[in-house]
Amino acid sequence: MEALQLANTVYSLAKLGHRDNDFMAALLREAMPRVRDFEPQALANTVWALGTLGHTDDDFMAALLKEAEPRLCNFTPQDQSNTALALAKLQHYDAAFMVALLKEAMPQLRDFKPQELSDTLWALATLGHTDGPFVAALLKEAMPRLRDFKPQELSNTLWALATLGHTDRAFVAALLKEATLIEISGRWGGAREGQRHGVLCPLPSGTYKKVHTCYNQGGSARSH
Repeated sequence: MEALQLANTVYSLAKLGHRDNDFMAALLREAMPRVRDFEPQALANTVWALGTLGHTDDDFMAALLKEAEPRLCNFTPQDQSNTALALAKLQHYDAAFMVALLKEAMPQLRDFKPQELSDTLWALATLGHTDGPFVAALLKEAMPRLRDFKPQELSNTLWALATLGHTDRAFVAALLKEATLIEISGRWGGAREGQRHGVLCPLPSGTYKKVHTCYNQGGSARSH
């Protein structure tokens, strides 16, 4: 199979949600010597597909990232976010690659959709990758668009900031205000259907209003 056919096969299996570890292992063995022929879109799609399927192959992923790093300038915001998200799902941490990825993503943050902003921040927190200036730039871009964040995206963003230990009182206050409005309007229910990344549930009813009140008073709130 040619490089494009191999990449498309992996991507198609992920889109179908079809998991066959033996077949995937054989496919990646076939793809390994052809990774250098993958186009940037094929590289991004393959990383995303492996993350979506939860298929771990550290040697193949290392080869993918080695080829992808010098071509990150050709990644779209969606590619950048999906790549970070996939690496987080697989717990595959390559510090040098993440530094390069965020360097390319920084000037494109204005083109990130709300989900991509939330997913990228969640990925950084999950991988334990700290980059204060990048997170600050991401929050600056996210602030005026918080009303476009879905409940799960607000929840994941709050979790990520807490996990990273990144303090931005103005942003957190704005996020909690938006979450409170959603909770009051009853729109939070849709987020209870499931956890997109399997990490964080929406907090119990009334919690966001309580946290928002205490936060503004300079205190703290606990959820029981």
